Amino acid sequence: MSNRSLSLLALACLSLVGGLPVMAAAAAHTDVAAAATAAAAMPPARADFSGLWQLDPKASDDPATLGPGPGRGPGGGRGGEGGSRGRGRGGMGGGPSPDPSGGRTPGEGFDGEETRSNEHDDAASRRSAREFGRMEIFQAGDEFNLTDGMQVSRSLRIGGEPIEVFTPRGTVLAAVAWDGTSLVLTERDPQGQVRRTRQLMLSADRSTLTIKEIRHLPGQDGNQTATMVYRRQEDADRP
Repeated sequence: MSNRSLSLLALACLSLVGGLPVMAAAAAHTDVAAAATAAAAMPPARADFSGLWQLDPKASDDPATLGPGPGRGPGGGRGGEGGSRGRGRGGMGGGPSPDPSGGRTPGEGFDGEETRSNEHDDAASRRSAREFGRMEIFQAGDEFNLTDGMQVSRSLRIGGEPIEVFTPRGTVLAAVAWDGTSLVLTERDPQGQVRRTRQLMLSADRSTLTIKEIRHLPGQDGNQTATMVYRRQEDADRP
């Protein structure tokens, strides 16, 4: 082989060797781009809401302002009230009265109706405090169970069909589904109308659960909304 041929061969070998880093860099860039594309295509990480949660009243709205929840009580009335209850107050006739107070001073009411109304409001406030004060959540895969302070459990499948749940206010159809990294729990009345929506959001350190609740009250304009903030409790804090 001539000297010229040897020189050309050596030059070709050097070119091949010198090109290897370039090829490797190009391959690495392609791998990084492919990994980024795959990561972008993956669904967002799903939070695990499991735990025992205690309401932080100072950081939360008053849940008593939400009004009655969905459902129909045994007597057919809304919110667990008997269906035979009329709109007249204190057993009076359905016709309007020119002077609803009847000349009585505040606090007397009609046979104590105003007092009973206040007692009803107090009872509703206590019921809300108990219902919202504490909750326990179990979540594993698509299984989801939320038990509130009234010991009403909603055992559901995430993304599954609505399930009939019995509550103190009556029967509701409950379902839960993902919305990004949040879970959205909906409850419908027996007619299928959405009456209650709760969006569950978990903090990055998993110590705080925020629930935004919307009540869709029939016969009223607009919705009732409230935001409740819960702090994670240890098992030792169980009552």
